[in-house]
Amino acid sequence: MSPARHTQLGELTLLAPRRNRGRRSDIGAAAVEFALVALLLFALIFGIIAFGFALFNQQGAVQAAREAARKASVGVSDTGSCQTALRYGRQAVGAAKSSFLDMTLTTPNGNAYRQTVHVDVHYKLDLSLIGWLPGVPNTMTIHQDADASIEVGHSTFTGGCSIGPPSW
Repeated sequence: MSPARHTQLGELTLLAPRRNRGRRSDIGAAAVEFALVALLLFALIFGIIAFGFALFNQQGAVQAAREAARKASVGVSDTGSCQTALRYGRQAVGAAKSSFLDMTLTTPNGNAYRQTVHVDVHYKLDLSLIGWLPGVPNTMTIHQDADASIEVGHSTFTGGCSIGPPSW
């Protein structure tokens, strides 16, 4: 090889600029690769955040159902005490109150000692952070339920009652 094409500096050999003329440039490759990876990265990050919000709301609904069932297990004698038990559970929702839709209390086997009281809570999940992904809705309506054994039965009360969202 002629000295015009190569320059040697100690151990380092440098190619002359004419050797790179036929090669393609990689100038935009990093931007394209980032655009492909960024979509997955943002979907993952927003998915984790949306899952956190959903878990928070689900825990509020679990707490509301448990508290209402616990309150109802010590005695539901009429519609007023049934509503009181549900209001007690609704207060237990805590900071997840914006997702609360309604709550229903039923006594499927009668309101007697050691029978079951059943509480069903409906709440909505806001998935708008990841709603742009295909197949993911912006909102979902989910329900959570809890059962408790009746400790003080009142055979005069049958059926159940329901309560809607509070007016904040």
